[in-house]
Amino acid sequence: MRVSEKRSRSPLAIGVCITAVVTVAGTAYALTHPRQDTSTSVSLTSNVWQPLKGHACKTIVFDPQPPLNVRSAPIEQKGNIIGGIANGTELTILLEKDGWYQISAPTSGWVYKNLTKTDCGASNRVATTSPSTQESDSLQSIDQGKRLLKTATDHYQAGNLEGAIALAKSVSIESAAYDQAQVALRTMPQKWNQAKSKYAIAKQALDESRWSDVLKVAVEYPDIRYWRQELAPIVKKATLLQHYLKASESSL
Repeated sequence: MRVSEKRSRSPLAIGVCITAVVTVAGTAYALTHPRQDTSTSVSLTSNVWQPLKGHACKTIVFDPQPPLNVRSAPIEQKGNIIGGIANGTELTILLEKDGWYQISAPTSGWVYKNLTKTDCGASNRVATTSPSTQESDSLQSIDQGKRLLKTATDHYQAGNLEGAIALAKSVSIESAAYDQAQVALRTMPQKWNQAKSKYAIAKQALDESRWSDVLKVAVEYPDIRYWRQELAPIVKKATLLQHYLKASESSL
């Protein structure tokens, strides 16, 4: 009699396992694809820089291990470091060579391209031979501020809070994106700390076999891609263990 009962319940156990797999897949997708944060995001069409005669380009220092080294030549060589520049500092580019930028301000030298955030579209070039009109300068400042804020948001989502804050702080008060940047400076650290705290709660709940508490944390988790990716494996494990437990109980 007991054998027949176990056989009759086995389809239920199989169904629970299938449900677990589907749930885990859906949860993982939701965590790793956060909704767009409209408080800090800016829509912007990127441009490709085509160097023009008599023009320079602006960029912002973004080094994970600041300060950014300034070298006397476009090569990593012992003894050719001539200075350092803090994150968020605006640089003026003269030319590019083999992944390096030659800069003229705030100091002269060479910096590694990948340690800066550059968008050398037409609106980000500045004339070096003749002054621009006041209207053009104003438009340039606005466009640059939007790009800086967009880049700050991207790095915030990728897990670089310090760099994101440095970029947001560099948005000029004259930029149309200034108010959004100030909002971002207030909300980014708050949401970051909230996500970090909830992650710790979820991790402790998993260690203590409180599967349902782990899933509760995931329901209202902040929309920060980095922290959602960190949380995803914990939620996945909790979901599987919870469903396996139910499957075991149903097969008894």
